[in-house]
Amino acid sequence: MNRSPDAKRLQHEVLTPEPFSVRTRSVLLFDTRKPERLQLLTMTETKNDTPLLIAILAGGKSSRMGSDKAGLTRDGETLLARTARLARTVSDLPPLIVGRNEPDDWGDVPARFVPDDSPDLGPVGGLRTALRLAGDRAVFALSCDLPALTDAALAWLIARERGELGVVTRNGEQFEPLFALYRAACLPLIEANIRAGRRSLHALIHASGGDGFAVADVPSEIAPALENVNTPEQWAAFLAR
Repeated sequence: MNRSPDAKRLQHEVLTPEPFSVRTRSVLLFDTRKPERLQLLTMTETKNDTPLLIAILAGGKSSRMGSDKAGLTRDGETLLARTARLARTVSDLPPLIVGRNEPDDWGDVPARFVPDDSPDLGPVGGLRTALRLAGDRAVFALSCDLPALTDAALAWLIARERGELGVVTRNGEQFEPLFALYRAACLPLIEANIRAGRRSLHALIHASGGDGFAVADVPSEIAPALENVNTPEQWAAFLAR
């Protein structure tokens, strides 16, 4: 049987803040579709005074895929385990995995599995759960269906300047609400949106009126890491590259 944390206790638990620093480093980036194309990116990252918690929202139904996307396997590793492992490369804290119990076959990647307070609300409910548990930490919200995700992409976003509500990424013309940082100040706006029946993360971004979130345009060397997969055809095409 799956191991489940005490949901009632977790609803009232707040994680104790710890400082988080991002350092200057150089990383070697590659296009997953053309691995021979290497690019050296120097990332000058200053200390971020706001603590950070990475939350992987993993409670989706994967209806278009027809099977659990988190369990899709690349190079012998599930997408969920891979995302958690990458999260550990940029944070000393185990990532929060929201919306599912810890699988019996979970490996040695440190992670904390918590139930979603409101699983019927979709990603906005998962984000609300993470923010409630994070205390005064900012929450880096991630989906678990990014098979090309890299630690360089994570570090790039962590280094971006944040607005009062956080920072959202824009990939071309499209916002990426599950590759974004949210501050605790988002909670009242999330609650107001839920009461008004606006349950999408895009609605949350637009409800801020453009004033609360900083917007970070994704550079070309980071964009390939944000490719997601939603259907069996997309997953097969990704693996075939």
